[in-house]
Amino acid sequence: MLLNCLLSLASVIVRTAIESIGDSDDLGELLTDICISILRKTVKMTKTDMDDKLLESIIKAMETKNTETDSCPEDIILVEK
Repeated sequence: MLLNCLLSLASVIVRTAIESIGDSDDLGELLTDICISILRKTVKMTKTDMDDKLLESIIKAMETKNTETDSCPEDIILVEK
């Protein structure tokens, strides 16, 4: 019960923070990295191969985008090996 309340509160805080942030390429990259990290954690909790394949596709698409535009700072690592 308490966990559900805390998750709801965290969701509201995150949504409000995201809405108040301006548009920036660097910020977009950081948000993408955060989302991929969350997806990795979520995929680890599931038992289906489809989730793993979907995550792999997303990471490959982001790598392709970053190599095409070369906008990703070198100190940010999208894929853990």
